[in-house]
Amino acid sequence: MENKIISIDITPDSQGEINENAGVMWEHNATTLKFNIAPDYIGDYRYYIEYRSLMGTKVRTQYLALDTEANTITYNIPMTMTCLKGVECYFNIISIDEDGNTVQVVKPRKFCLSFDYSPDTDNSIARENDFSINALLEAIRLGTFKGEKGDSITIDTKMSKYSENAVQNKVIVEYIQKIADEVQVIMDDAFKNFEQSVVSYITRNTVQKEDGKGLSTNDFTDEDKTKLENSVSKEYVDAEIAKILARLG
Repeated sequence: MENKIISIDITPDSQGEINENAGVMWEHNATTLKFNIAPDYIGDYRYYIEYRSLMGTKVRTQYLALDTEANTITYNIPMTMTCLKGVECYFNIISIDEDGNTVQVVKPRKFCLSFDYSPDTDNSIARENDFSINALLEAIRLGTFKGEKGDSITIDTKMSKYSENAVQNKVIVEYIQKIADEVQVIMDDAFKNFEQSVVSYITRNTVQKEDGKGLSTNDFTDEDKTKLENSVSKEYVDAEIAKILARLG
């Protein structure tokens, strides 16, 4: 059976988003996107597509090959697209300048693809993998997975030092960022205190030079040295970080 072909024009006059039915869910490589590239965008350019996956992460394809005879680019829709009921995509054209920097040649062309639900496909997947499409989508929405025949797998939505379950990627990223932000505040305060200690010491111990006299004494005692070092001690920073981890855990 021949692939369904969706033709999309990429020209300077292209405006508005494109909405196309791209076939049936989970039937990957059954539909081909055909991009007709205007002469304005033929040259030392690179082309790729961006879209969001089932998990919400941004997916960027590899650079797509241009058919220089027909000025077209073809792309077979993969399962990472067909597993979605609908997917929002962007066709990008870039160039690389002399310094190796990426330059956007044209505003990305937006196109939306929708896929029909197929009960036969759902039943087939359920038989082979012990879960259905509906069960999978609902599990991802709730953060848990439970197959119609298999055991349940719980995905935690927050960090815990006691749980042995898997954790959502975004939760881990947010957790690390929160720790980094709080550690940065601690370090900023510590260095600020250190700076103030140095300035204070210099102010209190500055000796005005007198004509005919040299500097003959060293008034920086071991006690002063200890006070200065303790103003930004490693133990202090470690203790503050431990407090943060205990509170987040």
